[in-house]
Amino acid sequence: MSEIISKTDLVDHVAEIAGITKSQAKNAIDATFDRVEDHVRKGPGSKVRIHNFGTFESKHRPEREAHNPSSGGKVKVPAKNVLAFKPTPALKDL
Repeated sequence: MSEIISKTDLVDHVAEIAGITKSQAKNAIDATFDRVEDHVRKGPGSKVRIHNFGTFESKHRPEREAHNPSSGGKVKVPAKNVLAFKPTPALKDL
């Protein structure tokens, strides 16, 4: 069964574990996410590695042709940059 953890749940947990206020925990989490986002926005090849967790990486996906299942025809999918996450082996094994 899949469980969704909201940002509020994360803030509450960090505040409790770290022994800080919820406001301080929210600021720390926001700063962390902002730093990851700012770095990967730099474009393809930008990586953020978090030890014992994984790597966030911005990748370029080139334009390609795909199959439209409803019409049976081909459709062009435009090029775009995507965000990829690769977990560490330890996290993957969980």
